[in-house]
Amino acid sequence: DGAAARIGEPAALGVRIKLGASGVVSATTITQATIGVTGAVAKNDFFGASVAARDGYLAVGTYGDAVGSVKSTGSVQIFTLSKGKVTPKTRLSQASTGVPGKAEKYDQFGRAVALATSCSGVPAVVVGAPAEVITAGHESDGSAWLIPLTTAKGCAARQLYEGHGLSGTPGFRVVGFMLAAIRDRGAVADDLVIIGPGSYSEG
Repeated sequence: DGAAARIGEPAALGVRIKLGASGVVSATTITQATIGVTGAVAKNDFFGASVAARDGYLAVGTYGDAVGSVKSTGSVQIFTLSKGKVTPKTRLSQASTGVPGKAEKYDQFGRAVALATSCSGVPAVVVGAPAEVITAGHESDGSAWLIPLTTAKGCAARQLYEGHGLSGTPGFRVVGFMLAAIRDRGAVADDLVIIGPGSYSEG
């Protein structure tokens, strides 16, 4: 599975479904207008700006998406992958039940996504919101979330930012701009890589 998208418009996500010896055998296209995908197609949603596929799931970031009355806050659409079929599962945002934080304009929730495991092998999505405000007066502290994709006792969604799950003090560091999950062979949980490249003056 792989993906590509145009940036700067209500974008389409091209997902390779089947690969053969000579390349792509078949493909499908997913947009916010695809049946089962939650959310309305709108200008500058950036659907498909970030994509991750792993362990039977596909996560698609839509960091300019409106959630309820909050414009340009961002969301992540989760799909399941099975036998070449891509099926919409749920849309996650800071307004979702069990997800810490508050959806605010320009958070960029979904600017980066990764798929991981949490707790004892529970599938999870890691979501970056590099413009999340943690400290008053800051417009780009940034944050990341580890959100389980299935319900498991004692395995709740967590918000991670400097001073809360991450070392340091919140600053203009754009935490969550890029993400990765690394799994050691034989392990049931992942190590997370959360990038905070910083602002133009505080890298």
